[in-house]
Amino acid sequence: DKIARGDLTELLEMKTSDEFKQVGASANSVVHNIQDLISDTDSLVNSALDGQLSFRADPAKHQGDYRKVIEGINNTLDAVVNPLNVASTYIDRISRGDIPDHINETFNGDFNKIKDNLNIAIASIRAMVSDTLMLSEAAISGVLQTRADITKHQGDYRKIIEGINTTLDLVIAPINETINVFKHLSEGDLTQRMLGDYRGDFDILKTSLNESLEAINDTLGQINNAVDQ
Repeated sequence: DKIARGDLTELLEMKTSDEFKQVGASANSVVHNIQDLISDTDSLVNSALDGQLSFRADPAKHQGDYRKVIEGINNTLDAVVNPLNVASTYIDRISRGDIPDHINETFNGDFNKIKDNLNIAIASIRAMVSDTLMLSEAAISGVLQTRADITKHQGDYRKIIEGINTTLDLVIAPINETINVFKHLSEGDLTQRMLGDYRGDFDILKTSLNESLEAINDTLGQINNAVDQ
């Protein structure tokens, strides 16, 4: 009755030599087997709580259905740990900038959701890297009007691509206006000026170019006056 209620603190002491002694020995054997089962189960639980997910109990120490219990716990840990190890490896690679290919392993239930979400993250990062390289190569090639499509990205990934697009806009706008002024200058039109609202070095460029044009106009005006005289 105590064994049935989970109380394994007492062993039977049968002082007879008949079948009752054999019953007592068998009952005590049950207690020892259950205690071994509890011990190994506690070891598995405590190891899992400590993050030692590779620890497994030895099912060979048990017999019959007791062995099945330990094998079942071991198999459960394998089913949990294997996808976690895969996810951990992929996350580690992503954190180091080593973007892996999609996860092709087959998992079940919630582990498959983890796999799907990781694959989405990999695809998102790959798309961001691809568009960033495309913008960089376009800028190096002098194709300054190239922009990435921000609708292909979500969340902070979209913010990064928007930021690069905006940066290019801020850099290219004064360059385009400078090109336009020089184009008119090459055609003999000295009336064009840079009018954009720029900051930092671009404001210095704007001021210097406009002052240079004013100086050229003044010089030409003096030459014209001299010619007239």
